[in-house]
Amino acid sequence: MSIDPEYVVRIAKLEQKVSELYKHLGIEEPSGNEALSPEVMALLQQNNTIEAIKVHREQTGLDMAAAKAAIDEYLSNGG
Repeated sequence: MSIDPEYVVRIAKLEQKVSELYKHLGIEEPSGNEALSPEVMALLQQNNTIEAIKVHREQTGLDMAAAKAAIDEYLSNGG
């Protein structure tokens, strides 16, 4: 299954507009780590990555790949 290139362009434009809104309002744009709950953060601090992914999926409704990507991104940024 591939993503329609038109959607990729539309999403990129929307992301740019959101970034501009944050700048206009003088608010720092969230990094993405804020989306991890305290429970997920505690599991990661205990080196329980698999359980953290499972809980993050339950809390957000993300699929396995997206939940794992969020956790992996957090961990790769020094989390």
